[in-house]
Amino acid sequence: MQSLDAGTVRLVGLTDQQVAWLTDSQIQTLSYRDFDRLDGEQIASIRNGWYFRGISENVRYRLDDEQVQRLDVSEISIRYLSPAQQGALTVEQIQSLTQSDVRYLTAEQVPHLTRDQMGSISNKWHFLNMSSAARAALSQNQLLAMRNVVFAQLNHQPTALFAPTEDHGPVMSVGTPVTDH
Repeated sequence: MQSLDAGTVRLVGLTDQQVAWLTDSQIQTLSYRDFDRLDGEQIASIRNGWYFRGISENVRYRLDDEQVQRLDVSEISIRYLSPAQQGALTVEQIQSLTQSDVRYLTAEQVPHLTRDQMGSISNKWHFLNMSSAARAALSQNQLLAMRNVVFAQLNHQPTALFAPTEDHGPVMSVGTPVTDH
């Protein structure tokens, strides 16, 4: 199996055991038509978003939770998954997402976003493309991790008015400043 050129041979004639023997490099050369023959571990070896995007929606949407949870979503955008599959992401996967994929998260998933991820949101477009329920589920800590320029954009203020490291001022909680103690 190691010498099989999977890019020129379809997997139709192979047994499940033979398909299981394919190497990661052979998997990378498969036609999308053979993708549904791969197991979860083999699917996890696909690290190319362009290749994954080329797989038909019918095939991608047939991935079960185990297969979805093995995907490297830091390399493969979750926009190519169904909403149900997006909902099956693990905490580790959620914490590896880039700013362009946080918009696909549900209100139940956004609490798992890290401060670094929230700080990577570079403009109001990425923030406002999250559902209103997901935005409402963000914690105070997560919101305070966002860049000042995003707050300026959300408040329709020129971003030049905000220094990159400018403090947002005291945090208020029902009219009372929150202290660190």
